[in-house]
Order: sequence, then structure tokens, then C-alpha cells
Amino acid sequence: MTRTVQVTHWTTRLARLTVWHPMHTSHCDEDRWTVRVWLPLYNVLAMLGGIIAYLIGSPLLNRLFTPTVIDGGAVAFFVSAILALIGVCVPSLWRLELIGKIGISFLLTTYAFLVLTFSPYGSPNNAFITVILIMATWGVYPRLTRLFIRGLREKAERKGGLG
Repeated sequence: MTRTVQVTHWTTRLARLTVWHPMHTSHCDEDRWTVRVWLPLYNVLAMLGGIIAYLIGSPLLNRLFTPTVIDGGAVAFFVSAILALIGVCVPSLWRLELIGKIGISFLLTTYAFLVLTFSPYGSPNNAFITVILIMATWGVYPRLTRLFIRGLREKAERKGGLG
């Protein structure tokens, strides 16, 4: 006698991969809202920033670089944000988040340096904007640290050592 095999729908399998599935975060975990809400939101805002940078640009960057360089930076920022978002939402793809966060932090830090260094003559100092940009970049580093530690632990586990 044959038995009916229950086939799991592809949407259910996809949902199991995401950070919103109960098996990826414990209800006792105090940081679960960071991973489920705040990190994805940060990456969506970074994607929006990449779109705005592509469509509008920056007055300072428009003065310093060609449109091709500015658009390339905007696309790089957008792609970094997408990679980070995918890595946050699908925990098994955490390496994508690491690559995306490194890209975001590099591009924001570079932009903060350019704003501070190349402010137009006769205009007020851009120190305040630079501090805001550094604050936005600084928010990436705690997550980057966790991702690097995770990578080191996985490497140690593969070698048979303790992480």
C-alpha cells in the first residue's frame, strides 16, 4: 500500500531560509529584533541612498569626478546594500552580508573623507556632515565584527579546533 507523501510548497521552504522563521531566532533572544527589523531596514535605506545617489548625485562629487565615476560609486553602494540585505535576511548567506557591509563602510568612509577634505572654498566647514557620515558608518562596525568572529569560528570548527 502506498502512502501519500506531503510535499512542502516552495514558499514554505523559502520562508524557512529567512531570518523571520522561528528556527533562526529564539523568542528568548534579546537581539532578535535587531536582525529581523533594524539590520534589514538599514540595508533598505542604504539601497535607497544608492538610488538617490545615482539619480541626483552629490554637489561635491559632481565637482570632483566625472558622472561615470559618481554613477559607478552609486551603483557600488546599491549593490553592496543588496548583498548586505540578502545576507541579513538569509542567515546561511552571511558571507554576502559581510561583503556588502565592507562595501558600505568603505564607500561611506571614503565619502566622509571627501566631504571633509574637499569642501568648497568660502563655504562653511563640513565637519558636521562628516560627523554624521562617520556615525552612519560606525553603525556598520559592530555587525562587521560579529560576522568576522563568525567566520573565524567556522574556520576553527572546520579545522577541528574550538571557536
